[in-house]
Amino acid sequence: MKKTIASIAALAALFSITPAIHAADNDAPKKGRGFAAADTNGNGTLDLAEFTAMVSKRMDAEAAKKRFAELDKDGNGELTLEEFRAGRKARREGGESSKPAPN
Repeated sequence: MKKTIASIAALAALFSITPAIHAADNDAPKKGRGFAAADTNGNGTLDLAEFTAMVSKRMDAEAAKKRFAELDKDGNGELTLEEFRAGRKARREGGESSKPAPN
């Protein structure tokens, strides 16, 4: 009988901890593609190196530098998520080009 009670108590404790573990996992930034994945230092912004690494398969370093400057509206050397999203939206609407202009 004591073993059964101890087993039930252990299971109850386990089930009460499990939701907290999953909640902590859900609070973590999603890693994969895009802004959150590129933000390697986790400060909530992208610097030029992080942005260049993110777009390296689509453009060379010089084009990435130019695009970064276009997106960095306040000129502080960091892209916020808002600046990044605004640039994507403008590009989709035809306002900005993601390809460098010919020389």
